[in-house]
Amino acid sequence: VFDNTAEVLNLRPKSKSKNMELFKAIHRSQHVQRNYDLTRDMPEDDIATIVTAATQCPSKQNVAFYKLHVTTDRNIIGQIYTCCKAASNPDNPQVLGNLVFVFEEYENYDKNSPNTNAEIRAAVNPSSDYHEKALTILESDRFTALGIAAGYVNLVSSQLGYSTGCCSCILDAPKLKSILELKKEPLLVMGI
Repeated sequence: VFDNTAEVLNLRPKSKSKNMELFKAIHRSQHVQRNYDLTRDMPEDDIATIVTAATQCPSKQNVAFYKLHVTTDRNIIGQIYTCCKAASNPDNPQVLGNLVFVFEEYENYDKNSPNTNAEIRAAVNPSSDYHEKALTILESDRFTALGIAAGYVNLVSSQLGYSTGCCSCILDAPKLKSILELKKEPLLVMGI
């Protein structure tokens, strides 16, 4: 048992071990990428692996809380970038990656589902006394799932040699919704 973080930080895996590779990936992934090499293309295998990290990570009772939109199209990426900046705010170049993910709010709460989640049952039943509380809990679960997905994407990307940047400063959500034909709200943009 460690009494403080300093003790943990003094622990380092042995060099040339799997743990050391993970240790390095964790430390590389701490920094936001803002200067991508846009002359390079990402291999499809790398894209597939990173998409899998975003879509197959755990969530409460394996509920899908978001939809993932993925693009490598420079024109679309440029349009997404314009939705994440404004004259009064600094640019957010972390969304100018070679690969860009947009996480969209998603509610797949089916009252006929065999899912035993009490919150979902109450959320689809507005007459339930628990309805409003259930919606609040599900919103919290959504952002927990989103954080886990972003963490998976960040670490897996780092292990593959890429850097990432996250942006929740979506200053023109209506425009972004139009560009990607989103039905619900965009929650997070990630550049890889």
